[in-house]
Amino acid sequence: MLNTIAMTDIDFSKHINDRFSHIAGNRVLAQVGELIQRSKRECDEAIRFGGEEFLLIVSGLSEPAAYQYIDGFRLAISAWDWSTVAPGLTVTVSIGASDSRDAHTPELAIGRADHRIYLAKQRGRNRLVSTG
Repeated sequence: MLNTIAMTDIDFSKHINDRFSHIAGNRVLAQVGELIQRSKRECDEAIRFGGEEFLLIVSGLSEPAAYQYIDGFRLAISAWDWSTVAPGLTVTVSIGASDSRDAHTPELAIGRADHRIYLAKQRGRNRLVSTG
C-alpha cells in the first residue's frame, strides 16, 4: 500500500511569538493541530512532530491524489480566520512530502519530507514541495 509522508511547518513561528506573544503562538499551534485533525481522513495519522511541525501519514491514495489532499491542509490553514487568535494575524504553512516509492524506510521518507520543507521555505513559503 502506498503511504505518503508529509511534514508541515508553521511559517514564521518565531515572528508570531515575537509580534503577537507566546500565548498567541501556542494558540496557533493548537489551532493548526485541530485543523489538521478535523480535515484528515480516519485512516490517516497526524501528530505533532517537534516544535512547530506536524507529521501526516496518508494511506491508500495515488501520488497525485495524496499531494492534492495534503495541499488542502495548507489551503485550509491559510484560509482560517486567524484574527480570532490575534488581530492582524495570518498563518501559513510550508509542507514537504515524500511517498513510499521515494524511500525504502519510514525514516528516509520523513527525512526527505523534512528536507523538502526547507525547499518550500526557500521558494517563498506557503507551499507544498514533493520533489527535490
